[in-house]
Amino acid sequence: RGLPTEAAPRWAPPCCSVLMERRWGGPPAPLQLGGAGGAQAQACRGAGGAGGNTAQSLIVGPAIEGMLGSMMCAFDRIASLSASACGGCQKDLHSHRRQMQQDPSLAHVFVVKPLAECGMEAARATQRGARLVHEGRPDEALRELHDARQLAPNSHEACCNLGCVYHLSGDDNAGLHWYREARRLFPRGETAVLAQAFLEQRKGFPEEAVRILVGFLQEVDSSHVGALRQLGKLHIREDQWSKAAGVYHKLIAVDPTSDEWPSQLQLCLNHLPVKNDFGEPVLNPGGGGIGGMFALAFSMAEPMLRSTVDPKEGRSTNAFATLGGAGGGGHSPRNCRASTEDGYGAGGERGPGRGAGPPAGLQRLREAKQLLEAGRAEAAIPLYEGLLRQDPRSGEALLGLAECHADAGRLDAALEAGKQLLGVRPDDAEANLRVAELLLSAGYSAEMVEPYLKWAGNVPNGGRTLRLRMLCAQAQIALLREDYAKANASASEAVRIDAEAPKALLLLGHARLRVAEYAAALRALNAASSTAGARSRGGEARRLRATAHTLAAEAHERQRQYPQALQEVQRALELAPGLPQARVVRATALQQSGRDREAESELEDLLQTEPSNAAARLQLGYGQLCAGDPRAAATLEGILSGPAVGRSTLGAAKAYLAVALEVQAERSYDRGALQRAEMLAKESLAQHRNLQQVWRGIEGGPAQPVEALQRLRGICDLDLTTVQAKQLLKLLARAHGRSELARGGGSSG
Repeated sequence: RGLPTEAAPRWAPPCCSVLMERRWGGPPAPLQLGGAGGAQAQACRGAGGAGGNTAQSLIVGPAIEGMLGSMMCAFDRIASLSASACGGCQKDLHSHRRQMQQDPSLAHVFVVKPLAECGMEAARATQRGARLVHEGRPDEALRELHDARQLAPNSHEACCNLGCVYHLSGDDNAGLHWYREARRLFPRGETAVLAQAFLEQRKGFPEEAVRILVGFLQEVDSSHVGALRQLGKLHIREDQWSKAAGVYHKLIAVDPTSDEWPSQLQLCLNHLPVKNDFGEPVLNPGGGGIGGMFALAFSMAEPMLRSTVDPKEGRSTNAFATLGGAGGGGHSPRNCRASTEDGYGAGGERGPGRGAGPPAGLQRLREAKQLLEAGRAEAAIPLYEGLLRQDPRSGEALLGLAECHADAGRLDAALEAGKQLLGVRPDDAEANLRVAELLLSAGYSAEMVEPYLKWAGNVPNGGRTLRLRMLCAQAQIALLREDYAKANASASEAVRIDAEAPKALLLLGHARLRVAEYAAALRALNAASSTAGARSRGGEARRLRATAHTLAAEAHERQRQYPQALQEVQRALELAPGLPQARVVRATALQQSGRDREAESELEDLLQTEPSNAAARLQLGYGQLCAGDPRAAATLEGILSGPAVGRSTLGAAKAYLAVALEVQAERSYDRGALQRAEMLAKESLAQHRNLQQVWRGIEGGPAQPVEALQRLRGICDLDLTTVQAKQLLKLLARAHGRSELARGGGSSG
């Protein structure tokens, strides 16, 4: 910031692990020096710099300006000489610089930082990861940082480091997951808050970014310069000039020495409407009205006045309620409780809100609803869009448009409509619940969904239908978290409310399937499939039935009923061609029935279109392991270094990989591979829920190797042959000091 065009910051080569920045103009500025072990160079003062671990600073005075210039020239020569031998590093450095130039105030956020009090092994893995990032080897860095995360599972810094490297390597989805996990472990952490807000805004969810920043300012530090600056810039991007002006006014009070805040405040004032001393817009400021800076200043004062006194009730409100609301000066979801007579107006202004406009508009709204209920979502979309052109804040039209896009399978468009709906009805239970349901359908994490579900549940006496949908959403979240007891309880309660609700029956069958209650699961899934056509719309009904058939196929496959499983898969694919989950189940049934080539071809075709499909990669790796294919280890490694997956999926991948490495170690006498196999087996035990329960029974009882093998082979979601069960038992026994189990397991047939 503030560099003249003829002067640019000079950079040391990344392989030297030194990052140097020089600021020009004004008084001498600090020179930041950092190392590869996580202490990155950061800005010493200014926007976004309040908070975070700062590196050591050296104040450069005028007396040593010449020496500094000589040092910079030397570093330039080193960089040019190292380009030929370290081209990859230079390329990675320039890529990193381009990313940081997008928002220099976040340079201190997206860096790998050392772990605090997490053990020497985790700290060393983090140091290795930071060095590999500087060397332009992000894949290897991720592997080290994942190891650090496994060694320090409760460290929010480890999650932030993973999020940072995933973001810098271009995978913002994985980066978001790890920053959300960091906030779950430590909600008050500023790094995770600022990074998640930035990535949410980049993904097209500015309201979520605002909600995160406002929550941090309300609950942790109301004067945090970095959060305030990021919030102000976000409001400017969304053309919410009044809110942005309020933020920069706060920044002037917090940091009066900076010259950035007055200039940004002036920018906001220049975009605000000119108003007279009664707050009424002046159409012609030069024609007798009150114009100039007085009118602009009065406009800027509106958000501060609203934050002090509620315009309808005359009571005090939170100052950040105005800053956080969605729309032009509205209230935030946490503080908005009043609405206008006709709807939820913005900033206390009367607006159409919930109404659909004149009688002709009401008629078109009824026609659109009838088309949607008849399963003709595509025909209803133009009607809803026409209504929104007349009244962009029509809640019914926005909700209907979201339903149409969701019915047609366009979840991104549905979420965009849901986002606009929340801007109109931030506290409405239906709006929050529908956004939560859309996020679940789109595959977002439970942490992303829960805030909306919480606000939907804050409305007392929401009615039977709302209660049913809430229970279904809670069951889905429990399934995502592998809390099958809670999922079963929520789904069972939903079925008690409505015994023919297809989604409730589907979720109940899913929960029963995960605890190996196959007969009960099939009953619920068959009922869901039969009722979906009568109780749901066209696109939604097809998806529900396809999912029910897929889960039924999985239940048949678990019971070794392979022909029935393949029949159910065929029904699912007829309803939803190319459904990934159904194709994985088909490959599993083919593999288990001895048709290995067909199974491998199915999985490889699926991974061509969906390379991040962890279930397909896990099944392919297991098939290669059973066939003695040396590619099995590399296939399974892709799950460990890829995007985040469920705990049991990750635990199964580590168990299979441990067996594969143990086989390789026996063949090549590789002690390092054997040690890693034992470590992976121990980690799989900590992550795979069913394996953990079985091992507790084995470890707590007498040494009976044959029974131990039978128990391992009986795990419903971990396929193991007798030989593989022996190998895994041997690894677990050695890792837990039960060598008698290893000896017995190895000798028993």
